[in-house]
Amino acid sequence: MKKKIIRLAILSLTIVVVLVAVGTFFLSSDIKVSGQEKKSKGWRVWVREEPCAGRFDWLSVAREQQGGGKNFYVPYETVLAAGGKCTRSEPDGCTFAEATALMEELRGNDKFFDYCCRDYSVWTKDQTKETSVFLIRTGTPGLGWRFEKGDLCCEEAEKLAGKPGACSGGSKTGGGSGWGPIQQGSINQGDGQSLTYYRGTTPEQCQADCDKNPKCVAFTLIKAGAYSPNDPPMCYLMSEAKKVTPSSCCITGIKNKGGGGDKCSCKESCPDCAGLP
Repeated sequence: MKKKIIRLAILSLTIVVVLVAVGTFFLSSDIKVSGQEKKSKGWRVWVREEPCAGRFDWLSVAREQQGGGKNFYVPYETVLAAGGKCTRSEPDGCTFAEATALMEELRGNDKFFDYCCRDYSVWTKDQTKETSVFLIRTGTPGLGWRFEKGDLCCEEAEKLAGKPGACSGGSKTGGGSGWGPIQQGSINQGDGQSLTYYRGTTPEQCQADCDKNPKCVAFTLIKAGAYSPNDPPMCYLMSEAKKVTPSSCCITGIKNKGGGGDKCSCKESCPDCAGLP
């Protein structure tokens, strides 16, 4: 009986630890990129073929992509007819900086449309004839809206609706004038404070949601399968963001001072934001 109680206690403690690890935003990165690691060779660019992705997270930099579960990565050169940098044919690969620079060059490639989530649809308001972009796969945005086209990538929906930046923030690789660069990394414990978190789809969705929230100064999307093969993507909206720690686990964007819906991107550098929760 005593042994059974001990086993149950250990099991309960294990479950609690797992739930805390999954449920909190402030997770340690899956790869800590130290200064020494950045200078060493062996880094490559990878394309995530499954599951679907947003423009900011369809490419990643890593030494090896293990994949597993619903996640499947391939070397970029197998799907993008581009250059010969950082490929498997190069025994030593590239440095972290070289691979990251290549990733940014490739991010705007139109091959992305083969992998995007296609969560967006375009609708026209009957009364005003205004066309808008919605993150809707099924259902409607409400009464008085006429469906135009669905199953679209964010940028395709923006083009059809004539609304640049409606879901992408204004560019293929960044967040427009109201945002700093979108980057691979996370906001670790002590470097930020979250407003809310929920199951997400793409970084574009997180960014659009943050834009609509006046208290949000940054977003982070934890990628699907980043910590466990079957984990869904999780979107975190932040009320405070001091810095981003490089990591392949996540995609993070911080509003520029004065950009988006708030006056600043973090309390530390902008005292007027001290009233934010």
